[in-house]
Amino acid sequence: MINISNIHYLKDHILLFSEKTPNKHKHFAKHLIFGVDGNLECAIGDKNVICRGICIESNVLHTVLTQNTKRIILLIDETSEIARSISYRFLREQKYKKIDEEIVNQISTYYYKCKDTEELDKKILSICDIQNFAQVTYDDRVIKVIDEIDRTESIQKDIFDKLSNIACLSQSRLSHLFREQVKISLASFLVMAKMHKTYNYYMRGENLTTASIHAGFDSSSHFSATCKKMFGLSFSDFKRD
Repeated sequence: MINISNIHYLKDHILLFSEKTPNKHKHFAKHLIFGVDGNLECAIGDKNVICRGICIESNVLHTVLTQNTKRIILLIDETSEIARSISYRFLREQKYKKIDEEIVNQISTYYYKCKDTEELDKKILSICDIQNFAQVTYDDRVIKVIDEIDRTESIQKDIFDKLSNIACLSQSRLSHLFREQVKISLASFLVMAKMHKTYNYYMRGENLTTASIHAGFDSSSHFSATCKKMFGLSFSDFKRD
C-alpha cells in the first residue's frame, strides 16, 4: 500500500488521499472520487448519492459525508486533455455520474499493492480509460497566456497587465476569451496555479510561509484560507499524520 503524504500535484491534476469530511465546496476542477473500502455518501447540490465511485463536474457544490473511509480523489485541470476525456467518458453534460463498481474494485485492489504515487495515478487513468483521449486546442493567445502562467515563478498583482500585453488584448477582452475557451475564469485559473506553485516550493523544502509568499500569496494564512475555500479542508488535513 502507498506510504506517502496525502496530496500530490501532477502535470494537469491533483491526486489526494483522504478520510476526512470536507465542508461543502466547489471549484473549477473535475473530480473522480473512489471509495477504497466501501460505499460513499456524497452530497451534490441538493441531492445525496450513494456510490463506490463518482465523477463530478467542475463548479458544482459538493462534499463527501462518509467519515473514516479511505478515498482516492483526482481533481482535474479544466484545460487538460484528461478533463475533455472525462466529459466524454463519464459526464456527457451531466453534473455527476456514478462510476461502475468494477472499475472502483480494480482501483482499490491496485491501491493496496502499489508503493508509488505516479504508478497508481497512471493505473487509475488506464482503468478509467481516460488518458490521452482528446486533443485540447485553444486560440494561440490563450496558449501563450497559459504558458506564461506556467513559467512565472511568482504570480503577483500585476499579472493581469503582463498577460494582457502578451495576448495583445485588453484585460476585459482577455478575460472574456479565456472563459469562453477554457470554461473557467482567468482569475480562478490563477488561484489554482498559485496553489500548485506553493505546493511545489513546499515540497522542495521551503517552509509554508516562504512557499506561499514565493508563489504569490500574501501569507501562509492567505494560502490556507484559499485551500479551505477550494477543497473544504485545510492544507494540514492533507498531510500525513
